[in-house]
Amino acid sequence: MISHPIPAGCSLCIDGFAPAGLHPILGAIFLLCLACDPPCPHCHGDAMFPAYGLFNGPRLHDALTKAGLFVVTCDLCGGITAIAPINRKAHP
Repeated sequence: MISHPIPAGCSLCIDGFAPAGLHPILGAIFLLCLACDPPCPHCHGDAMFPAYGLFNGPRLHDALTKAGLFVVTCDLCGGITAIAPINRKAHP
């Protein structure tokens, strides 16, 4: 997870996370605030951070896995970069 000081008084974000709307699976999401910091060099700022479970990574991953979804996270900032259905069919 990227750790950096957040400039005081940014009107675009909450502690470095900017509201980014609703995701059909995750609900309300945030992105890293590009006004406060440059984009993550690994995911280029595309990673999503769900409002529910923002700091509850393992529990969120477990819940999505139980729902049949595979979650891909950015190795650097820890945000979610992709969600896809788990293929439960056996491969020949």
